[in-house]
Amino acid sequence: MKRLSIFFLNGLLFSLVALSCKPKQSSGFSDQINKVVPKWAIDTVRKNGMVLYEGKTPPSFEGFFLHAPNHLMESNRPDDKIGDVYNSMTLGFYNQNNKSLTIDMKGKSEKGTYQFTGNGAFISGNGNYFTVFLEANGTTEENSSVATHKSFEIYSGELTPTGIQNLQSSLILVEKDDPGKILINIGDCRVFKDADGFSERTNGFRLTKQPSNDSRPSQLMAIQ
Repeated sequence: MKRLSIFFLNGLLFSLVALSCKPKQSSGFSDQINKVVPKWAIDTVRKNGMVLYEGKTPPSFEGFFLHAPNHLMESNRPDDKIGDVYNSMTLGFYNQNNKSLTIDMKGKSEKGTYQFTGNGAFISGNGNYFTVFLEANGTTEENSSVATHKSFEIYSGELTPTGIQNLQSSLILVEKDDPGKILINIGDCRVFKDADGFSERTNGFRLTKQPSNDSRPSQLMAIQ
């Protein structure tokens, strides 16, 4: 039986060079992001297709959004299968502060089997585009094996009046103590997308379009 316990401590935010259809990038990341997020981690998630929005004028995106269906878009793990379905999440953003460029976050998976709270996540972006980066420290248990780890989770998208368009999320593992080898490797990165291209606003932690069959894999686990 698997048990995944994550404690989110910090968060950060990135963005990628603007394309013609994106707003013009402004002034890079905040000092907090540059200090906390390893450059190699930023480079890795970008290489794997994660869109990161720079800038210091993000939109106000407080509220609850349904990240479902949650499909694997890209991975640097050779055994991962692109298109696999992972746990869908309802994501809640609140206490946004555009002076300190921080936001608090909550998330809950289908049936509440996985949930987290993240305080003081860093944000970035401009126009309607934003990115959030959370630093996560936690413990994962599988049978008699216990692993401790540090990872970053990133969320990017375009705010609209009714939800988030083209929401992406990614996870990259940066530290671990994993004697049972139950987790992905340090430097492994998985990038996910809302497969229908739109994450609608909800009134709270509800999942309305998650398929009801089988249990979905955890993003940190090596063997699915």
